[in-house]
Amino acid sequence: MWNPILEKLGPSELKKVQLLKLKRILAWAYGRSPFYRKKFDQAGVSVDDIRSLDDLPKIPLTDKDAWLAAQGDCGQGFGTTTAISERETVRYHQTSGTTGKPIRLAFNHRDWNWWLQCWGYGLAALELSREDRALVCFPFNLFVGWWGGQDAARLMRCCVYSGGGMPTEQRLQVILEHRISVLMGAPSYLLRLAASAQKNGIRTSDLTVRKLVCGAEPGGSIPAMRARLEQAWGAEVFDHLGASEVGPWGYECSAHPGGVHICESFFLMEFVHPETFEPTRPGELSRLVVTSLEKYSQPVIRWDLKDLVRVSDQPCPCGRSFRWVQGGILGRADDLIKIRGVLFSPRGVEDVVRSFGPVSDYRVVLSRRGEMDELTLRAETALCGTEGEPLKNDLKAALKVKTHLRFGIELCPPGTFPRQEIKTRRLIDLREKENADEQG
Repeated sequence: MWNPILEKLGPSELKKVQLLKLKRILAWAYGRSPFYRKKFDQAGVSVDDIRSLDDLPKIPLTDKDAWLAAQGDCGQGFGTTTAISERETVRYHQTSGTTGKPIRLAFNHRDWNWWLQCWGYGLAALELSREDRALVCFPFNLFVGWWGGQDAARLMRCCVYSGGGMPTEQRLQVILEHRISVLMGAPSYLLRLAASAQKNGIRTSDLTVRKLVCGAEPGGSIPAMRARLEQAWGAEVFDHLGASEVGPWGYECSAHPGGVHICESFFLMEFVHPETFEPTRPGELSRLVVTSLEKYSQPVIRWDLKDLVRVSDQPCPCGRSFRWVQGGILGRADDLIKIRGVLFSPRGVEDVVRSFGPVSDYRVVLSRRGEMDELTLRAETALCGTEGEPLKNDLKAALKVKTHLRFGIELCPPGTFPRQEIKTRRLIDLREKENADEQG
């Protein structure tokens, strides 16, 4: 299912494997993908020009906007993005569409097996076994999400329970009756699931859950969120990173080095400056550019993922030679906003808010008063009135220390914000709407 030998290769041997796979996917993309053939020709780049991994920047970047334009508006079609015939497509998925038009994803048998191999590395790293029973807390729809995790776990002989379509109470019943040992889901939902258990008189300490596999949204690597999950379930937390467009590229091992391994046998990562795109050094905040080395149905070459990371050059105690990124995903390049002269990332807010137990959920509202940008944290909590004043003051002080910005604080009653199981977007930018209203 996965090849553990590759995880132990030295840097030079690994680069040889990556270069071989890179040349193969570039030749395939140029010969079969109209999108990449046009991109290469317009840039005056030949596949033969890529003789080493250092030559990769000769190829132009690809981003979501260019991909959507190539995809077009042709119903369920894929435009010029595919390198296989429609008859070869055996699975159709798409991105969640939380930030706009969804990207359509085509898979043939080969690519889906590769997708499961990527997941296999991660599940093996958290030491999943055939003794485990895993409940997948995910609304199974066209979003590719946890489909791969579920299928990969089955291939590893784990007993898998598909929790799609189940309300929280039924999932709790499954955990109780079937002695579930592993939960897979978005970290915010897993936290909510634990709260629901306590509300229904179920002590999570009496349950058999021992591992949580987090994905689909930030949180699994955020210290405060991890601590709350560990405390809520008395279980070990593992973060899992990926993107629908490129594949499941990152996994946390049982050594927990403080970050997430890159599945470097299948992905070629470039770490560049968030604004200049110049190469960065280990430990520096970097924008992530990804090439999927085994994705043939829809090749992805130099995809500007826009995720911000810091790659470590330190070895992991687990013995894997695959590099790891410190603290998982640290934010998004397109979420970086300059507020009153300070560069602001919503990730900093998440880290602070999750350290406050009384806050169950939150939203950050960005608005404008005159020429001044304003930040307001709307925190969902059972505390109200004078009882909530200490919480407001503490939140304001902690956010000031973390972000160097001043926040207004509004406390909201429980149930204010809609509950979602994946991809909860917690930054609300009202500035464009306010500008449009003023001009209108």
